[in-house]
Formats: sequence, structure tokens, C-alpha cells
Amino acid sequence: MRNQLIGYLLGALDPQECEQVEAQLAEDRELQNELELLRDGLEPLEQDEQTFQPPAGLAARACLAVAQRVQAASQAARNLGVEGAGSGMRSRLVDWCVAVGIFVAASFLFVPALQYSRVNSQTAGCQRNLQALAVAHDQCSE
Repeated sequence: MRNQLIGYLLGALDPQECEQVEAQLAEDRELQNELELLRDGLEPLEQDEQTFQPPAGLAARACLAVAQRVQAASQAARNLGVEGAGSGMRSRLVDWCVAVGIFVAASFLFVPALQYSRVNSQTAGCQRNLQALAVAHDQCSE
């Protein structure tokens, strides 16, 4: 039912679905709260008076571009299948070497970053503890 709230707000539901949503809203206070949150989130969009029209023929051009990419990819796959068995083995080995190289490079980049993040979180935890001790000390000395 929660998935239909946006459709309900935008008026995109069938009359039967609207009735179902309204019946649920009448019974469920949590659903009413979610509807209000969605309504508040959509409010800035309602204030925008500009409407934008997509360029003419955009859908047709997009479909044509996708079809061309699919055709080029299938042609490239056919071309790779024509090569001899030895070169296919060699390309798989090269692919594995490239993948391992990328993994090693990523490890060199991310492991120090993770360690740095861990040290920062420990430092922040210590600072919070020190601040709590200082507040407690101030309260005891009063």
C-alpha cells in the first residue's frame, strides 16, 4: 500500500485503487503520517510553475541509439568468437591479469583509507569520552 501513496498524491491511480488507498488511510494513522511526509516532500515541485517538454523524437532517437549499441556489441562478440582457440586462451589470461592488477591497485588505495577512517573514529570516541569526563568533573565540583 505504501508504494501506491505517490501515485495517489499525483493522481495516477485508477479509481478502484484510489478507493483502496483512501480506505487504508482512514484506518492506518502511520500511513497517514507517511502521506503527509510525501506531500511535504512534493510541495517544492508543485511550486515550480515551469513545465518542460522533451525534444521532439527523443524516444525514437534513444531507441535507435540503444539498437545500434546492441548491434555493435553483438558484432564485436561475433568477431571475438571467430579468432583461434589459442588467442582466446591468451585473452582470458590477460583479462585475469588485468583484474588482479585492478584488485591490487584498489587494495593499495582503500586499505590505508580504511585504516585512516578507523583511527579517526577512535580519536573521535576518545574526544567524546574526554568531554564527558570534563562535564562530569564540572558537575561534581559545583
